Amino acid sequence: MTSIFEWIKTNRSMLISVFIVVLVGQGVARLVESSMRRSAVTRNLQQAETELRGKLPMQVDAATKLVDVRVVDMGMVYVQTLDSAYGPFDVADLQKTVTQRVCASIMRESIGRGVHYTYEYFTEKNERVGSFRIDNCAGLPTATPA
Repeated sequence: MTSIFEWIKTNRSMLISVFIVVLVGQGVARLVESSMRRSAVTRNLQQAETELRGKLPMQVDAATKLVDVRVVDMGMVYVQTLDSAYGPFDVADLQKTVTQRVCASIMRESIGRGVHYTYEYFTEKNERVGSFRIDNCAGLPTATPA
């Protein structure tokens, strides 16, 4: 009768092969699962894009009008015009305000799943004001400040 140590020593290459197959199998399973999640997220984003496009242009607030949306990879791009009567506009201020609102909304959950939101701003004359991307809510409150 052989000891467990002798059996392991004798069957070491087989054990290594089995270990590699298991690791590779787990990696493939994770990739498939990730791909399925990405596909589902992309479908949901495309559905949201279709719904929003039917409502455009949409007045967001007194100074901002949403004029276009599009899905890019795992994200949504919002194209907006700014009414110059309310300017000049500071993109850093816009980013801070919009990021706080996004991260205090249900959108925070999708960001945690890898979705990102890009905001592009233009004047009524189609001059680029600036843009930013929100892909992280770390350190921001989960509720809108009072």
